[in-house]
Amino acid sequence: MTEFAKDIQERLKRQLGGLDIFCIVAGTMISSGLFVLPSMAYAKAGPAVFISYLLAGIFVIPGLLSKAELSSAMPKAGGTYFYLDRSLGHIAGCYGGLTDWIAISLKSAFALMGMAIFLRLAFPGIEEFQLKVFAISFGLVFIIFNVFSIKFTSRFQMVFVLLKVGLLLAYIVVSCPQISMANFEPFAPFGLAAVVAMAGHVFIAYGGVTEVTSMAEEVNNPGRNMILGLLTGFIVTTIIYVLAVFATVGVLDGSVLATASAPLSSGAAVSMGGIGLLVMSVAAFVSFMTAANAGILSGSRYPMAMSRDGLLPSVLSSISARFATPYMAVLLTGAIIILTIACLNVHDLIDTASTFTIMVFMFDNLAVITMRESHIVSYRPKFKSPFYPWLQIAGVAGYIFLLSMMGHTALTITACFAVVAALWYFIYIKSRTVGGSALVHVLSRMVPSVIAGNKLTDELREILQERDNIVEDRFDRLIRGCSIIDYRPSSEAEASIEAALKTAAPILAEKLGVSMETVISTLIEREGKYSSCISKEVAIPHFIPEGSGKFEIVIIRSNTHLAPLIEGGQEPGSLFIMAATADERNFHLRALAAIAQISQDRHFLRHWRKARNTEDLRSLLLLAERRRFDMR
Repeated sequence: MTEFAKDIQERLKRQLGGLDIFCIVAGTMISSGLFVLPSMAYAKAGPAVFISYLLAGIFVIPGLLSKAELSSAMPKAGGTYFYLDRSLGHIAGCYGGLTDWIAISLKSAFALMGMAIFLRLAFPGIEEFQLKVFAISFGLVFIIFNVFSIKFTSRFQMVFVLLKVGLLLAYIVVSCPQISMANFEPFAPFGLAAVVAMAGHVFIAYGGVTEVTSMAEEVNNPGRNMILGLLTGFIVTTIIYVLAVFATVGVLDGSVLATASAPLSSGAAVSMGGIGLLVMSVAAFVSFMTAANAGILSGSRYPMAMSRDGLLPSVLSSISARFATPYMAVLLTGAIIILTIACLNVHDLIDTASTFTIMVFMFDNLAVITMRESHIVSYRPKFKSPFYPWLQIAGVAGYIFLLSMMGHTALTITACFAVVAALWYFIYIKSRTVGGSALVHVLSRMVPSVIAGNKLTDELREILQERDNIVEDRFDRLIRGCSIIDYRPSSEAEASIEAALKTAAPILAEKLGVSMETVISTLIEREGKYSSCISKEVAIPHFIPEGSGKFEIVIIRSNTHLAPLIEGGQEPGSLFIMAATADERNFHLRALAAIAQISQDRHFLRHWRKARNTEDLRSLLLLAERRRFDMR
């Protein structure tokens, strides 16, 4: 077991399904970004504001697909932090993790303030200070929920998300037939540039779409449920965003919409009457509750994951033995949300959260490019982003464009935060952490003097084994401890099965306690009588040594085909040399079957030929899809 596996003694329970993921995605997305933000956006973009929401959704797609790929390959707590740390290194992981964590906290704070804004509809004379006290009080309630039970929290999320989606669909269906096209004239009074620029400002509305990936470690069958919940959540909520904003612009007079504190509720009052105002206000209040709750739920997984790796104090990785929740990380995340509510005004909160979110999406694209180009054999996403790398390159360019259109305040806060993250790395992290990244593997391909190491490869392999529920059997344990030779013959004489067998003989002789001459003569004699090739690429030379309870294997991967001992025989590129005493016959047969099953996969053979070193070869065998037995 690697140091990575030993370090993580407490794990979160896998108890979330696809519907849970959908509800967390929808819960974090559909909140203040829909129920409060449209009026602010309308004041700056005009009736074309629904186009701004659509453009923001399009800009999200590269980052969404990149994060979907990363989460299917590395379903671990921490989301963007974990992906950036393993792809670009600790500095990028520190900045990206803290950025995403704060972005989620800001979005949750925005949702809690949204709840307070709706309180003002019922009590118009309430003051700003009282609004903040109300928001903080609800924040404390959600913090308590998340400390004591994730299952209860997810069920709470599911019920209220499905309720608000139903109410919003009802609003759209009733309002669309009542739309007045006169409300869309002039369509873009501030110019198309303002409509495009507003896509960056409303980006916070989409910030929740990938928050859930920070909880991947708690998802059952993450390769399927995470991707299904993530993509369906994005598609459904994007459609609701665009249609709901379009309907609101169409039924509400522009002068009213530009100043409305609750634009959808005001629109429902026009299209559905008093009952519409009540229904949409309930939907809004429920939306804020689910967004704030989901933000605390997913945001707390960032400090927990960073604490595991030594980037934050170890106390933050503490998991409650009774409730299986990262209670210290939940409490810290809640404290940040409460502090944000107390200190920031709504406009600065929105722009800063949008800027942070854009940065996170840009990093996710860079992480995918780095992981793919590292050619690490144990990077095996269940879902692969299409149109690689052009989609990621377009995404990075698009996010840089959006950042250039954000306000000075938001960019200044983001830059200051980068300085703080860098200082934290050099003061606290650098001396406490070690480990490689995929970027080092990329550099090692270009600069021979750069040594990548195997730590990341081993860690990703263990993640995949956990993701795919691979329970190691005796053959896996044999492969873990066996010798693997990357054979590179320098002459025609060495490019033969006989020469390769002689290379492996000293290893087998030492492990079996027999003479090297016996090993060589036995193997060559058997190989000279009949070929052990099971395919054009693989041969399994074997012999039966004296004694009992002995089973050894030496694997050779040659960079050229090896000449056979039998005239006209096949020329394999790899040898799986086995030595088993007579009492190990059953395991011998099952080991033969395992090798045969693995080698028949054409994808396996392609990766086998391209593997860079012996540890990559070992990982390929340990991760290979095959039938596993309890072969004791």
